Amino acid sequence: MHPILFEWGPEGARTLVLSYEAAFWSAGVLAVAFGALAARLLGLPLARTAALLVCAALAVPIGARTLYVLEYPAFFSGPEPLNAFELSTAHFSLMGGVLLAAAVTLAGVRLLRLDLWRTADAVAPGLALGIAVMRTGCFFAGCCYGIVTRGPLGVEFPPGSVAHLMQLGGGAIGLFDAALPVYPTELFELAGALIAGALALVLLARRAPSGVPFLAAAALFAAVRWAVWPIRFYPDTFTGPSWEYPAIYASVIVILAALIILRVRTDTRRARPADPERALRVVCDPQ
Repeated sequence: MHPILFEWGPEGARTLVLSYEAAFWSAGVLAVAFGALAARLLGLPLARTAALLVCAALAVPIGARTLYVLEYPAFFSGPEPLNAFELSTAHFSLMGGVLLAAAVTLAGVRLLRLDLWRTADAVAPGLALGIAVMRTGCFFAGCCYGIVTRGPLGVEFPPGSVAHLMQLGGGAIGLFDAALPVYPTELFELAGALIAGALALVLLARRAPSGVPFLAAAALFAAVRWAVWPIRFYPDTFTGPSWEYPAIYASVIVILAALIILRVRTDTRRARPADPERALRVVCDPQ
């Protein structure tokens, strides 16, 4: 809708600030900043946690670009291939970045001797906010949109947008036709990320067992991605199997649900007296 956030400078030498690029960098900064703030509030060592967050944030574009190259190899071959090592904010697949960042976090927690579950809980709200900001940038840039719909949720992107050009190239519309309305899947995921972040905050406020706020928020967002998958538009150059993402989301949700049950049971066992009869005697006869 607004691919250019703002511009300045004299005519002929104007500097453009693109919405997607601004959202990309803002998302990373916000995720790290809010994660560090939450870590401080949860009593985690600030310096080590901040270092871990920075490493995880740097892993996101690497993993996202790697998965994109695997899913769209046609873009990186041929007479005018894209450069897979290009330092830009384009050509990313979010899931690849999330998976690599998770692997870096798991390794970093061990190396830096941090508490895994408390660190994960500290990350959850900032990560959700970062994803929401990223999806805002996607919507403004007109990328990551959905399939064509005639329903009330459809959004019509302007001429020259990615959706318009893809529909024009695919023969869905004529040269002088307006773009067909599509599902605003970016906004659906934005809403899902904000709700997931709110869920994490509520569980933290209610002192849920450590790890449960992060796990619940991650499971909720994975469910949103799974629900959005059937209405998300993927070009013909996408080489992944149709079951790839649904299988990933289903597997992630099952694993996260199992971990939530495990964390709740572990917390319950710790809170339960080892010898109920002895505990009762102490209460009834404190001497």
